[in-house]
Amino acid sequence: MIGRLVFLGAEIKRELIMQRRYLLNTIMFVLINYILFMGIYLGIKSFGRGPDLGSGPAELMLGYLLWMYAAGGLNSMGDQLAGMATRGCLEQVYLAPVSPLYILACKSAADVISGSLQVIPIMLAVILTTGIKVSIPILPSLLIWGLTIIGLYGFGYILAGIVLVHKRAGQARELLQWFFFFFCGVIVPLEKLPPWLQPVSRILPLTQGLDMIRALIIRGEALSQMGDKLFLLFLNSMLYLLIGMAVFLWSNRIVQQRGTLSIY
Repeated sequence: MIGRLVFLGAEIKRELIMQRRYLLNTIMFVLINYILFMGIYLGIKSFGRGPDLGSGPAELMLGYLLWMYAAGGLNSMGDQLAGMATRGCLEQVYLAPVSPLYILACKSAADVISGSLQVIPIMLAVILTTGIKVSIPILPSLLIWGLTIIGLYGFGYILAGIVLVHKRAGQARELLQWFFFFFCGVIVPLEKLPPWLQPVSRILPLTQGLDMIRALIIRGEALSQMGDKLFLLFLNSMLYLLIGMAVFLWSNRIVQQRGTLSIY
């Protein structure tokens, strides 16, 4: 158990060192995402907030920031495996005393922590330049956010499995990433989606988590009022996580049977 915690701590330390070492890249990431958000925000604002023009400013900001975590979850595991494969050190993961599932989970947790150091400046910059006012209850928000992230990393395991078998999953990742952006309530309200797409969107953890975060922060609902929704989010996220892990283990077995783990 102590060894696992040491491994997790080492991954977090490595990510923080990488951010500091490549500080210019980190700053550019923050600026690019700030500019992208402002472009979307000003574009919607220039048309006025009609009935078909998406979310209000605070809803848009919360949706965009949570989507950034979703994009990070999709990118993290597959990119880590692809990077190790190109460097020729993927086999070392399978020689470690802990399972590849745990290694990827630790790397993803480190990415979440380092990603938060990028998301928070973006949020502060948006609030300062747009005048958006939000009051964030820290602990309830973290609980909902954490459950949402768990479900999203189920998709990360699926993409990691695709990388193991097919070596590249960039287009699949982009497909999921932008599907989440446009069809999970980030900028387009669910009721404005085509009727056949709404049920698909509602079973995704990002949609459920975003709806609860907005209810908590913008509409002022208490966490105790969302007990059923919270339980449903927990079950849904755990289901996606278990499916993702099962897909990854299945893919892992395939490459081991084929002997193609080290082939890139």
